[in-house]
Amino acid sequence: MNQKVIIRLFSLFLFVTFTINSFSQNQIKIDSLENELKKFETGKSQLHGTVNILYDSTKVIILYRLAAEYGPNNPEKLKEYARQLLLLSQKIGYKKGIGNAYTCFGAYYTYKGEPDTALIYDKMSYEIGVETGDKKSIANYYNNSGVIYYDRGNFTEAMKQYLGALKTYEELRDKTGEAHSYQAIGNVYSSMRKFEDATENFMKALNLYKAIGDNPGIGSCYASLGTNCYEQLKYDEALKYDSAAVQIFLENDYSNELSNLYLNMGDTYKDKGDNEEALKSYLNSLKIAEETEDETAMAGANIGVGKIYEIANKLPEALKYLIAGLELSKKSELKELMSEAYRTLAVVYAKSKNFEAAFGNEENFLKTYEELFNKESEKNIEKLQLQYESDKKEAALKADKEKKEIELNAEKKRLIISTSAFGVILAMGGTLFYVNRKRKTYLYKQNLAESEMKALRAQMNPHFMFNSLNSIQQMVLNNENDNAFKYLDTYSKLTRKILENSEKKWITVHEEIKFLELYLQIESLRFQNAFEFEIKTDENISAHMDKIPAMIIQPIVENAIKHGLMRKDGDKKLLISFTRKDDDAPLEIIIEDNGVGREFTMSLEKKTDHQSMSLSITENRLRLLDEDGNSKIIIEDLKSDDNEKSLGTRVKVIIPQPD
Repeated sequence: MNQKVIIRLFSLFLFVTFTINSFSQNQIKIDSLENELKKFETGKSQLHGTVNILYDSTKVIILYRLAAEYGPNNPEKLKEYARQLLLLSQKIGYKKGIGNAYTCFGAYYTYKGEPDTALIYDKMSYEIGVETGDKKSIANYYNNSGVIYYDRGNFTEAMKQYLGALKTYEELRDKTGEAHSYQAIGNVYSSMRKFEDATENFMKALNLYKAIGDNPGIGSCYASLGTNCYEQLKYDEALKYDSAAVQIFLENDYSNELSNLYLNMGDTYKDKGDNEEALKSYLNSLKIAEETEDETAMAGANIGVGKIYEIANKLPEALKYLIAGLELSKKSELKELMSEAYRTLAVVYAKSKNFEAAFGNEENFLKTYEELFNKESEKNIEKLQLQYESDKKEAALKADKEKKEIELNAEKKRLIISTSAFGVILAMGGTLFYVNRKRKTYLYKQNLAESEMKALRAQMNPHFMFNSLNSIQQMVLNNENDNAFKYLDTYSKLTRKILENSEKKWITVHEEIKFLELYLQIESLRFQNAFEFEIKTDENISAHMDKIPAMIIQPIVENAIKHGLMRKDGDKKLLISFTRKDDDAPLEIIIEDNGVGREFTMSLEKKTDHQSMSLSITENRLRLLDEDGNSKIIIEDLKSDDNEKSLGTRVKVIIPQPD
């Protein structure tokens, strides 16, 4: 899997308010509470007056606890008990019960993926908490709001809410709440890749959990520490913490959490290269997920097992698990898991020489990944916008406060009113400068995200992808199975490399050359070996140390082939050179073709075509990555000595090395 499944204490994120020690749905406790509820219903019918009211008050508590027990495992049951809780609390005028019901509804809508509605209910619960002096409800509001902002990627606002929860729990001397808050803050830092800060907060949470004997919290914190280490590629440390979490989950029979944790461990072992242990972990996850009917974990575990069998060339077994994982992923619309399943199925079918099925799965992978990529890009841009709006609002409040302070000062000291007025202008001007600077920062990040999306789309051009697959399919039809397998394997490596590089801003020259070799092999196949290519590096290049922005060179190379070489008769040659004058000089990449030249191309295509788009994408990314303006693209038309005949085009990309 591409991302670790993050183990979360459900009570940590949504149900801290319930102060229930259960970590997963406990059917025995649910049965006990429901039997108790039935007894109260029977007993209540025989009583009247004050005793009846006491029964109703007790029933409110039972309904609240039942909602907590069902929680994320059965949101509809949670909603039903929240409804009963609200109606009964309103009937007997119990405001705290009403606030608790609103908290339950907030949790329900969070689970259902409706955060705006959830925030409305959380806010209503908060207002009742303020009215009744119920600090526990106030802390819950901060915590639950933090969850929603965290899931939206608005880490600044999430941190603000979690710190509010922590402060309130400290006032309440609620050690469990404090521990939950520290763990939530750690998760925010980990997501921001501030791993040392994350570890510090996780350890604070862990020590509190140990002090109060909260086993679910201890296990959850170990799992969080494991995830934090995994993200730093510290696989042995990650496994140490995960193993400690497993021990606690086994001792306390926390089945749902175990399936996710084993899935995490499978990923860690796989990335570490220990496929035998990875398989054991995935199978453990699958067994528990089937017992608990956790279809998301079942999907991930099936695909994990399938990947290990594909690596081991146990193809029938791989197909069995991958198909099962794919069907479960489709059912829950888990796009990331679907794309992984399609990608691995294409490889398995290719190894089995079932090229038609390989072709179909590769098409499905491209389609699913495009949908996933678009969704992720939109989310990233939304995060930037939310963060910018949050900072702008904060700056505006600061400006208003400064203005009022200066105006108050001016009222007291009328003799220096002109100075105060000048101070207002300075304060507002400074704030406007701050807001404008923030705006430029977030616009820059948004533009960079958009340019990266365009660059990836340029590399994963559907015409290129499908034409390549069609060329491979034609080999199959011509019974050239060995060649078909060879090129499908190359194509698979190429698309995988594109996806890997898309997650990086900079890659080494070595990585870029390997990528270009794969790309040019496929292009050569598409055009039936119609052109020759060569990639050279000079002695001043350190291929494993020198870096280049990802997704920069390929659009220019594609341009040279499509618009330069393929419109020319006769020999067609492409030369790519990586050079630099000395260790302090910028890196220079030269893409040179002996094609028809730009003048001929422009005479054929009067309107701006793919060539200008490719260059504009590359120029825009260079400009965004290098604010000093030292990166540049220089285009040279190659001419004969008499300047009459075009000899091709040379594009030079100059890139200073990052600090």
